[in-house]
Amino acid sequence: MLSDLTYLDAQAPLWLVALFLGIVLLAAGQLLHLCYCADLWLLPPALLLGWWLLLQSVLVYLGFYDNLYALPPRLLVLGVGPPLIGIAGLLLTGSGRCLLARFDLVDLTWLSVVRIPVELCLYGLALHHLVPDLITFADRNLDLAAGLTAPLAAYWFRTRLMGRRLLLLWHGGSLVLLLNVVVLAAGSVPTPWQQVGFSQPNVAVLHWPFVWLPTFIVPLVLFSHVAALRQLLGSVHKTAPLQPSSRAGEWHLEPWFIGRSGSRGRAVLGRFLRAKSDRKPIGLAGR
Repeated sequence: MLSDLTYLDAQAPLWLVALFLGIVLLAAGQLLHLCYCADLWLLPPALLLGWWLLLQSVLVYLGFYDNLYALPPRLLVLGVGPPLIGIAGLLLTGSGRCLLARFDLVDLTWLSVVRIPVELCLYGLALHHLVPDLITFADRNLDLAAGLTAPLAAYWFRTRLMGRRLLLLWHGGSLVLLLNVVVLAAGSVPTPWQQVGFSQPNVAVLHWPFVWLPTFIVPLVLFSHVAALRQLLGSVHKTAPLQPSSRAGEWHLEPWFIGRSGSRGRAVLGRFLRAKSDRKPIGLAGR
């Protein structure tokens, strides 16, 4: 079945663009707040985020995502794929798991508040025929429930009215809601893999600034659940300090993004890569 591309080049109203840009600023602020509370140097994640958003904007401007028949879909390869690979790398590496353990569970829970304006924006986009109704709260998308309950879950956990098991259930349920809307949204993008929404495909994500929804906001919310579930499911322990390598010529990526001794941000770019034998052992899991 072929998609109805009548609204492929339609422009979103200015108020929707402004609303979404505000959502992106809110999400970016939440991300930097997470890093700050985890005692991470803010400059590297800020620069990486800025570069990533700029890259997606350039790709949209150049019409890179306009090729709807490419296999695999270009939005998947250069838009959604890299953040997912990054999250997988954090889960599969020892230093990545140590980094995930630094984030505060309350802040990770609070991050889901961003889903409230996102759902309102999706509803507005559906009214202007830029996304299908099935990915809004008026149809099959129940993700708004996670955003509305996030402040309660965060507050109850902070005040110890909610235990770790209940918070685990909340994050697990919220992750299921997120995956539900992601599957619906991905399946309605006009590509050879489209499965739903043929009468009104999801064309908003092919345009600026809404391309940042699948390439930034959704991965950020996914990251919050992954980090929280990793902490809630894993045993509480401290990571042993890094030991210097016996091979003098082996190079290692310095944990330059982690503040040490209250001197957040004083690391020098030229010292990001250095031989293991030339540095002192440094613990990653706190002081």
